[in-house]
Amino acid sequence: MIYETLDGVKLAYRDIGDGTDPFTLIHGWACEHSFLMSQLKHLSQYYPVLAIDLCRHGASDVPDREYMLAEFADDIRWLSTTLNLPPAVIVGHSRGGAVAPRTGRFAS
Repeated sequence: MIYETLDGVKLAYRDIGDGTDPFTLIHGWACEHSFLMSQLKHLSQYYPVLAIDLCRHGASDVPDREYMLAEFADDIRWLSTTLNLPPAVIVGHSRGGAVAPRTGRFAS
């Protein structure tokens, strides 16, 4: 796992694969990035893939504040910008699917 810190909160992620047409994988509630490991392994053979552990999940920090869909999306947008990633194809599982459109990070 790789970590970046936003406002004192550590976010864990994997950023693997090469090429153009990046993907961002967003796991569902009570999961973490490894829930989408099959997709991560397959897609990263052909594309760059970002898979984040949303705040309060997996290896990311658990801050003492409530997180809603907008805050999860803000974290993804911030991380993508910090890593200088272009807009991506977004793959969201369960609650990750509800977070995805709020990121504003869609490839056209």
